[in-house]
Parts: sequence; structure tokens; C-alpha cells
Amino acid sequence: MLMYALSLQYGLEPLLPYAAAEMMSYGRSVIASNIGGLNEIVMDGINGFLFPPSDVKSLTETIEKVASLNDKSIKEWA
Repeated sequence: MLMYALSLQYGLEPLLPYAAAEMMSYGRSVIASNIGGLNEIVMDGINGFLFPPSDVKSLTETIEKVASLNDKSIKEWA
């Protein structure tokens, strides 16, 4: 069983993507809002998922999408 690690930055304030980079250094995928420098290190659908800032519906859909992935898909994706 794989453990999910979710680091969430939600809102419109552009912060430095240190938390996302740290998660990725441990081989974890990242779900992040598409703000600040996050879109420079998180490639949507490649090493993580991006959602529009302050879009609760899109965030919910993204979390559901990740939750529906099976263990093999997650290993290949991460």
C-alpha cells in the first residue's frame, strides 16, 4: 500500500515552491495551485498536478483523480 503525501498551497499569494521541491526530492508527487514558481517545477500530469488558484472545484477534482489512481500507476507516475 502506498502512502499519499499531500502538500497544499491554496490561494493567490505566490510563495516560493520549497515545500513542493522538498516533496519531490522524496519521490512524492505534488498537487499545487498554478501560482508563483510552482508551475516551473510541477509539470501537470508528469510529476504532479496543477489546478487554477482559488478554484475549489478543480482542486476537488484533482484530489479525486489522484485518489482513483492504482498503486502501479502512482509508482510509474511518481
